[in-house]
Amino acid sequence: MNTKSTYYKPITHLFGLDRIKKTKIVHEKRCQMRNITYTFSTVEELVAFVGRAEKCDFQIDVIYNHLVIDGKSLMGVMVIGIGRQVEIICHNEAACPEELVGNVA
Repeated sequence: MNTKSTYYKPITHLFGLDRIKKTKIVHEKRCQMRNITYTFSTVEELVAFVGRAEKCDFQIDVIYNHLVIDGKSLMGVMVIGIGRQVEIICHNEAACPEELVGNVA
């Protein structure tokens, strides 16, 4: 009878999760983030946001529930649609997310 105990390795390496966690920790140490919550009311407003985001030289994320979408991707942001509250994150401490949505006068 075999008395060895079986050791199961975690399968995080199969999905690349071990690398993602390490990258995320390093990224958080290097830059500060600024965020706001916002609801897009028209398609034109959404397209204008993506146009402004494309001109930025830092990363912008749009988060809705569990979805994290690149703010520079028109198709990605259109997936969320209008009328839903999202969180907009600018990965630059000097950036003002309110300027991207046009709330600054």
